Amino acid sequence: MKKYIYFIISVSLFILLLFVNSELPPFGSGENTSYLNNYVVKKYVDDVLDDTGVLSSIAAILYDYRGFDTLGEATVLYTSVLAVSVMLKNEKKYYFRHTESTYLKTVSKLIFPFIFVYGIYITLYGHISPGGAFSGGVVIAAGFILIMLSYGKKYCEYFLDYYRASMIESLSMLWYITVGLFSVLAGYQFLSNKIAGIPTGVAGSVFSGGSIFLLNAAVAIKVFGTIYILFSFIALEEVER
Repeated sequence: MKKYIYFIISVSLFILLLFVNSELPPFGSGENTSYLNNYVVKKYVDDVLDDTGVLSSIAAILYDYRGFDTLGEATVLYTSVLAVSVMLKNEKKYYFRHTESTYLKTVSKLIFPFIFVYGIYITLYGHISPGGAFSGGVVIAAGFILIMLSYGKKYCEYFLDYYRASMIESLSMLWYITVGLFSVLAGYQFLSNKIAGIPTGVAGSVFSGGSIFLLNAAVAIKVFGTIYILFSFIALEEVER
């Protein structure tokens, strides 16, 4: 009986979604009433370049207009790592055997530098083009996870163990807060950018956007540290007895 109820609810929601979508104006149309009649939307679209000095409205919203909200999101990541650490720190260790494939090991070591550089590129150009800290941090973490799956956790822990990753993650939070306090010392609201006197540079260049560039890098490091730590807890490895 429950299956039929869930099916009816799902179909009803799907029909409702189609109905709402049919009432929307064409993409890019000047008849988009949400843009014409919404002050917030017009503000984000029309004034983003003058207010922040960046070309990406998304980056401006995340790290300028709503920079405090992004700090809250980073705090959620920090809390998740803390909770997992508390729950699994003293758990009995079980291990899995990582791959013994020479081909996989060779290929993973060859492509790791490209993954790492690509993640940095996505992060640095997040305020200019699609990308940014969250996606860049995930890509960088994916490179380290690939090495861990290919060579084992012990191999990764030689250069980045749990404590180093935790330190990096914690310092990224401190970095974010310190950048926000700069505007407070200048007499403005926490995480203020251009109005606090922070130079925004030339729009379209890498070192532009003022504090946006710095906050973007901090969040990328935060995301990388979070994913790496969480995976290191759940990716257990078989060792020789």
